Amino acid sequence: MALKLAAVFHFNQSTTERIRVADRAAYRGLLSVLRSHPDLKFNLHLSGTLLRGLAWLSPDTLDLVRAGLADGQFSLLGGLHAQNVAYVSDDRDNRLQLQVHARVLQELLGVRPRVYWNPERTWRDSLLPLLTEAGYDVMLLEDRTLRAAGVTAPTPVRVTGEGGAVNAVCDDTALRERFNWAVWYGRDGELWRYLDEQQERARSAAHWLTYAEDAEAMGLWGWEAGYLPQSHWAGLDKVLGEFETREWAFEHLASVKARQEVTAVPETAAGWMDRAAVDPAARYHEDGYSSYFDFASRSPKLNYFRKLYTVVRASFAETESVLAAVPAEAKRPPASPAAARFVSLAEEVYAAHQYEFGCIGIGGREYWPWENVRNTFLYLRLAQLADDSTPRRWIEDLNGDGNDEQLWSDGRQLAMFTGYGGRLLGWFDLKRGSVWVGNPLAMPRARYLDGASAHPKLREEAPRWLPDGSEADLRPFKSLRTKEPAPP
Repeated sequence: MALKLAAVFHFNQSTTERIRVADRAAYRGLLSVLRSHPDLKFNLHLSGTLLRGLAWLSPDTLDLVRAGLADGQFSLLGGLHAQNVAYVSDDRDNRLQLQVHARVLQELLGVRPRVYWNPERTWRDSLLPLLTEAGYDVMLLEDRTLRAAGVTAPTPVRVTGEGGAVNAVCDDTALRERFNWAVWYGRDGELWRYLDEQQERARSAAHWLTYAEDAEAMGLWGWEAGYLPQSHWAGLDKVLGEFETREWAFEHLASVKARQEVTAVPETAAGWMDRAAVDPAARYHEDGYSSYFDFASRSPKLNYFRKLYTVVRASFAETESVLAAVPAEAKRPPASPAAARFVSLAEEVYAAHQYEFGCIGIGGREYWPWENVRNTFLYLRLAQLADDSTPRRWIEDLNGDGNDEQLWSDGRQLAMFTGYGGRLLGWFDLKRGSVWVGNPLAMPRARYLDGASAHPKLREEAPRWLPDGSEADLRPFKSLRTKEPAPP
């Protein structure tokens, strides 16, 4: 039986101007190469925070994704909106992350995926009912996770447990390494030898192997190290062209069918995070931990933000209580359209500010993508104020930053100013649930400081060359070519 393959490219950035860099150094070139091989099918995952930024900063890239979806070449994966590590997050937050990402995917791309992208390859069985509830029936599990569960061959399995069941397909780390080597360095012998060996093993079973990699690996990582993104695009184009001449075909993961059942999958984490915990030379290393799970349980920064998220999460219940107590003489339902709109915005603000929460080596105090979760308070308070027709002025800390703001409302429009200097922070339509001024989803390159009413002091970045186009063509750079020693 022919070996089945799937290729998954994972696109993820926080909602920041860095999206422009990632787009020009990786995303556009990668998508253009994929579109130039229309007979091959690909699986894409785009985080919710990236989708929001692409819609503002690089809408043409979203059009490339839409075109691939319309042709049936691309299939989308869904998951957690801000790529928090589900293992360390409260399942109430994980449920909200799934809901918000599904909402954004439907709004921007009109799809409802059935395949779940597993952030940082961590797993615990309590996620099963959440995925089932969210409509997912396929997911990826890293090969070492499946081996630990007793799965000896890379055949899709049905992971079942209390309250849920999901098909799991092998996320093959050996294939990932060999595929990347072929793309980055043009050395593809090990890739084809490995696939030939897997084909021999697959004669008696329906084996599925998945290549799953960050989209940033196709240009951005090389650009950061001083390489031309076009070299990776050209390498990928060559590898995909060779796939077109062979018997293997890339498939959409949504077509996976399980061949056996597994009732217990051990708790696991991505290999790179375990290495980062114990190896001082590893990227993202943090001292003082024996494993990723040791970090997950004892990390002071994670425990601090767990408490903060608990406080903010409680404000949702408080708002629901306030809206449900609207008196009859208000002549509006407990949750008016404007109030519902502000609650929806609050949910996305809350989800977005758990960006990669739980990853080792990132985040902490003053890290904007976590600290600014306090802005959730603002939108929940706006939901409580929606349709309040009373003109008034008052002082209140609406956004939870430790500073009072000045609030002016004419009964419909509400303007929010800093307590000192009167800088405009936000302008909202309480009748329509609209935001005229303000962007709580943005994550500037700046430290988050409690009680700071000054404009964020952005970190300077030296300007660097970026590609203007997305062609996988190295000929314009031929005169700049220098020969390097062969990699070991």
